Amino acid sequence: MREPSRAASRWVGVLAAAGLALLMAYGCDIETLRIQVCSDGLGVLVSTEPGAEFDWSGGCGVGELQVREAGASGRVVWRIRDRAAMNRLVAPIRYGSAPSEATVIVPPAPLEVGVGYLVEIRSLTALGGGGTRIVVGQAAFVR
Repeated sequence: MREPSRAASRWVGVLAAAGLALLMAYGCDIETLRIQVCSDGLGVLVSTEPGAEFDWSGGCGVGELQVREAGASGRVVWRIRDRAAMNRLVAPIRYGSAPSEATVIVPPAPLEVGVGYLVEIRSLTALGGGGTRIVVGQAAFVR
């Protein structure tokens, strides 16, 4: 079996470096590439003491997190979305504290004691010319 020539080895190194540079130029980083997108049916946990903190199973990334009032009104009290639509939001996330990868869509409203809320986490998927949000997990909680 022949050993690769030095020239071939250099080309492999150059191509690998160019590919990494291209990923970095488009806003991707190595850590982002390691995050798996969450699939449907995740267990969502909510810790309400001292504030609300959201966690989900799987150690995977989501594209959007939304908290709304339970019941008929369903008023959204906080919503964040991955600014690059790449499902990079990972648990845990504390209510009102958006991670650096997120854009705040709806600023956090104060959570009222005794009121029921629903947290939903969503995966973002590109379809054709647009995108769609798929609920992959949810949980109800009372503050």
